[in-house]
Amino acid sequence: MNKSIVLVSMITTLCFACSKDQNIPNLEPTPEPDPIERPNANNEVPAPTFEVEGYSVAQVTDDLGNQVYQVSFQFLGESDNIGFYSGQFGNDYQYREGDGRLVDYDEINLFFKTRVNSGNQANQFSVHVSTDFNGDYTFDGVTGAEWTNITTGYNLATGETFRDSGLKNIREYKEDGKPLYVAFKYTYLPTAGAARIWRVREIGLTGTTVLGTSTISDYVSSEWSFVDNGLDLPGRSTIEGGNTNPGGIMLANGNNGANSDKPCEAWAVSKAFELDAINYGNDKAIFIKRIVDPQVTTYQYNYTEAGNYEVVFVATNIAGDEIKEVIRTIQVIIP
Repeated sequence: MNKSIVLVSMITTLCFACSKDQNIPNLEPTPEPDPIERPNANNEVPAPTFEVEGYSVAQVTDDLGNQVYQVSFQFLGESDNIGFYSGQFGNDYQYREGDGRLVDYDEINLFFKTRVNSGNQANQFSVHVSTDFNGDYTFDGVTGAEWTNITTGYNLATGETFRDSGLKNIREYKEDGKPLYVAFKYTYLPTAGAARIWRVREIGLTGTTVLGTSTISDYVSSEWSFVDNGLDLPGRSTIEGGNTNPGGIMLANGNNGANSDKPCEAWAVSKAFELDAINYGNDKAIFIKRIVDPQVTTYQYNYTEAGNYEVVFVATNIAGDEIKEVIRTIQVIIP
């Protein structure tokens, strides 16, 4: 395909205007236009003469009753097709090609509630994460992996009322290309005092990106598995009610009876959490004009936030396998 590109970068000054007409564009990317046959003998494709003359900004109320910044662009010249990039997430010219837009987590927050009763043994309950665990949910598989103790900073229960742990950002513990596992560990030492009973509920994992905060997993979808090396039954550490609401994790009592003088451990381990950056693919243009449409002299677009935006218009004339294209860039400033 033959392709001619002219790149013009325009920076214009801001001016304010009032407008009663509101044209809220379709924010969904639109399909690429089809080529056409030119009526001249050689089917020659002329270059677009499209130019962006300037823009103005007005604060208006959109059709949903929201206050927005309406930017009105003024055009000169002609073009068969015009694609628009607002400079916003999902509609940014710099992400139109290549490997796509990768969005990583800025924060990954783990939280839960705990309750404790009976006994007096200290430091029995702890919280751990691992990227070394290989998914072998046996006692040897779990204890053979490397785990990082992240208990410090959590607000743990001191009595029988469930207490919120608070949020803790565990993003620093993730590794690209490796899943992250979360575990609650219970340690019983017969010489350290009477064993306590710990319960964990309302466990959640959320992720924050430029798009906002969303749930990665809750108690049920975390798919907890339980392993221990207790010698007596009942060991009383268990996944209460299975992985269903309002179930929870009980970590309790260690060894009983004849083996109460022997130490033991119990672990509740989550499924693997895949926390690599998310690829949202390439950004697509919003086509504000196609070959079948009349020439446009204005276009209005609503922004919800003030800021600086690099707006790009891509004007194309197409015939057969030939395309001629001009790119017009304008810096839009919304104070």
